[in-house]
Amino acid sequence: MYPSKTDDSVEDDGADDGEVNLLDSIDWIALCILSSYACLNFVANMIENHQKGKACVLVRMCIVCRNLSREVRVRKQLRVSTSTSVGDLAQHVQDAFRLLDADGSGTIEEGELEALVDELGRRRLVGESLAERDVDEIQAMLLYIFNHNVNDGSSVTPGRCPLAS
Repeated sequence: MYPSKTDDSVEDDGADDGEVNLLDSIDWIALCILSSYACLNFVANMIENHQKGKACVLVRMCIVCRNLSREVRVRKQLRVSTSTSVGDLAQHVQDAFRLLDADGSGTIEEGELEALVDELGRRRLVGESLAERDVDEIQAMLLYIFNHNVNDGSSVTPGRCPLAS
């Protein structure tokens, strides 16, 4: 039983006496009529689909769920891994990759990239000039490598070679 408003043990919680309870504000008759209409419409749609030879909505939904679960099982069983070797690259990209891969390991390590930068700096100090186009391409390649390999190690594999695209 609820305490009466005159009971001294009940503290005032600051709520206005003019507030309306959510359940009291719902028009239950209209809600029941609307729900009955929705159910009747659903049943009529199922009967119409049955007469046309279509499966009901629930059966179609079960078929979709079953197909999705089959797809997930097939994806789990199917393990595809591709690897690109230096031989799969275009000839000019192979040449550039092999030139940068000084130790022939099949990957371009960070030290090899630093050697390239050091060599470019040495040539600049000696006074050897490189074509502006070559310098721009080297700079673009180094920026590409830096931007795409910043989180996953310090080497570039043929599959991630920036000259391949």
